[in-house]
Amino acid sequence: MVTFPYSADIEVPRLRLDLRNPRVPGEPDSQKEALEEVAAEQKAKLLGLARHIAKNGLSPAQRFIVIPDDDNSFIVLDANRRLTALKLLEQPDLMLGFLTDAQMGQLRALAADYDPPDDVPCVVFKKREDADVWVELLHEGQGDGYGLVEWTAQQKARHRGRRGGAKSPHMQVLEFVLREGQVSAATIDRNRKGTYPVSTLERALTTPHVRAQLGIDIVDGRVITNFPKPEVLKGLTKIVDEIGTGTVKVAKFMSKDDRAAYVDQFKDEELPDPNTRGEMSAPLDEAPEQATSTRSKSKDRRHSTARTKMIPAEFSVSIPVPRINDIYYELKRKLKLSDVPNAAAVLFRVFIELSVDDYIARNKVIVKFRDPNLQNKASSVLDHMETAGVLTEKDLVPVREALKDPANVTLPTNLNAFVHNPRMTPSGNDLKAIWDRLAHFVEALWA
Repeated sequence: MVTFPYSADIEVPRLRLDLRNPRVPGEPDSQKEALEEVAAEQKAKLLGLARHIAKNGLSPAQRFIVIPDDDNSFIVLDANRRLTALKLLEQPDLMLGFLTDAQMGQLRALAADYDPPDDVPCVVFKKREDADVWVELLHEGQGDGYGLVEWTAQQKARHRGRRGGAKSPHMQVLEFVLREGQVSAATIDRNRKGTYPVSTLERALTTPHVRAQLGIDIVDGRVITNFPKPEVLKGLTKIVDEIGTGTVKVAKFMSKDDRAAYVDQFKDEELPDPNTRGEMSAPLDEAPEQATSTRSKSKDRRHSTARTKMIPAEFSVSIPVPRINDIYYELKRKLKLSDVPNAAAVLFRVFIELSVDDYIARNKVIVKFRDPNLQNKASSVLDHMETAGVLTEKDLVPVREALKDPANVTLPTNLNAFVHNPRMTPSGNDLKAIWDRLAHFVEALWA
């Protein structure tokens, strides 16, 4: 005598789709109609399932739930999608009309390389009513805790990290702050429950300007910093805690401008001290406990000719205009002068003029010249800076001299020549010298 339920490996041809499958409306009259109903309801999801099965096989931890239909076949109460996917991997044209041509091409490619199993693991119940409680447990949610409880986004990311995969950058930041920083009890509790809004933190950290302000960057999937641990923790702790407590919500991070505006509101003491920036980058966990030197060398470093980019890494300004900010970071981090001096020269010329234009608009500077070229606009800006006390007369001398003397490889004549003169070829050292002469002016433009 057979004792139900029992486990058995049953050949696929002996398994039949459930004509009373809750996933589809009505009750189909045949197996063909049942498959078409599942295909119409699932469409591309079946392609995704077929792809997963073709790559990994059927889950050995999840048996088909079936009941006897007759002496030779069984009705599948749970696993109708899996059974349909198996049939499609053997006959992909069954999905014609339910997938796009491109998707059909993918399904046929999967089927061409797929070796179907002879049988599948099943658990056999005597009748439908006996199996209902277990089918419902799989499909009716977590209930009061007795059903399957789906992982939150944070728990999914945690699982990926623990199984040996690289932790995502935002999870690296979150775990670093929770371990090393001081956050509120609410943030700690949300992390413990797995309800911390990690997607909001991820969205914020995708913005280069936010990362720069917080003193971090992402290289090959790892979060790195040039700052000692106590300094980089300042801004990171603030953003992690404000997201965790709900002080700021996802609506504040929807656009790049939103995210830049948020981090630009941080006070100086809530961000890393620029004077503690080190020469070498390190992963967050390996950041030093204190700066190697507390002496400010930022002014001296800006004049170094050993750097490979036009703008030194130590130089920092906050630029709220997205396009100008992007250009700033390309000159600072991406364009290597030895490889692309012409591109750097042209882009720097654009950066200076856009910065001057923005200063004029923000400060309502009157350009007194008829010809609003870069030289005339910059001259008006310098006059405004001197009158307003933004820069001293001594600070302005190098820029004014550059404006007057067309023989200098500086602003504006030769920068214009970089764009318009085919015989003007800048070297990396030329461009670094231009920057060193104008760095203080750029600081003033964006102060």
